[in-house]
Amino acid sequence: FMNQTDEKGRIWRGDGYIRAQIPLRSGCKAIFILPEEGREAQEWLASPELVKEALTGGKEQRRELHWSVPIFSSGSFLELSEPLQGLGIKAAFDSEKADFSEMLDTEAVLADVSQKVRIQWDELGLEAAAYTEVAINETALMQPEEPMEIRLNRPFLYGVSTMEDLYLFVGICTDPS
Repeated sequence: FMNQTDEKGRIWRGDGYIRAQIPLRSGCKAIFILPEEGREAQEWLASPELVKEALTGGKEQRRELHWSVPIFSSGSFLELSEPLQGLGIKAAFDSEKADFSEMLDTEAVLADVSQKVRIQWDELGLEAAAYTEVAINETALMQPEEPMEIRLNRPFLYGVSTMEDLYLFVGICTDPS
């Protein structure tokens, strides 16, 4: 674990969790959501409303925080073609309806959309990267209280947000050992 004290810490207490943040030099923030003992971190992933509550809810308190954060890294690969079509983005995948004429000199249709994310937290700081890959097919026929200790020694949620509270990364650490 890496240890740090933040004399001007901020926490948010919600129903069954505590959320706290560590400011980063870039102006972004590392967000950590620690469930109460006996609660599972996955509970807050059950619905979009619970995710939003964990990331933005709770009652704010300012106090000194003693952090113990594990070194961890995480990554994911998501196939996004079906979810995008489920959200209503269908014409881009349909050879009779797709129109990329403003971007390409050839007729094309989306073939695949995927995203890869990697995040690492260690003694050197936070490093995160993501990319989205869009594959196309060309077509010929188309269209001040007591200090508080935050010890992330059990599964927790985490995120990285901008100064404007726009979340860039959100994840779950299931094994902080």
